[in-house]
Amino acid sequence: MILNITLAFVIPWIVCMLHIFKKDKRLVLTISSFSSVVGFTVNEIGEYFGFWSVSPFDKSHLPTIPFILGIFSVLGVYSIYFLRKYKRPYFVIFLFTLITTISEGIWLLMGLVKYGNGWNIGWTFVSYLFPFTFLYIYYLGLKRIKILD
Repeated sequence: MILNITLAFVIPWIVCMLHIFKKDKRLVLTISSFSSVVGFTVNEIGEYFGFWSVSPFDKSHLPTIPFILGIFSVLGVYSIYFLRKYKRPYFVIFLFTLITTISEGIWLLMGLVKYGNGWNIGWTFVSYLFPFTFLYIYYLGLKRIKILD
C-alpha cells in the first residue's frame, strides 16, 4: 500500500505542484477534481463487474484511492494543459490514453493489478479513452462559460 501511495499519489502531486500549479492554479483546481470523480466512477464500475482488482487488498477499494486522487487527477490536469498548449486534442487524448494504458500494463506485469471476467489491456485502453474524451468535453464546456480559457 505504501508503494501505491508513493508512486500513485505523492510523486504525481509533487510534480504537478512544482510544474503546473505555479502557472495555472485554476486549471489544477477545476480539472483535478473532475478527473477524480470520473476516475472514481470508472473504477467502481470496473471493480463491481470484477474486471480488475488492485493489490494489496483484493476485493477492497482502498488500494485504488491513491490512483484516483493522485495519478488520474494529475494526468487529467496534464492532458488539458498539453491540449491547451499544442491545440491538438485528438493527439493529446490518444497520447494520454496510451501512456496511462502502458503504465497500467507495467502495474499488471508487476502483479499489482489483476484482470478478470475477460478484461485485457485492449479494454483498458478503451476504459481510459472514454474518460480522457469526456474530460475534453468538460473542458470545452468550461471554456465556453469562460471558467477556463
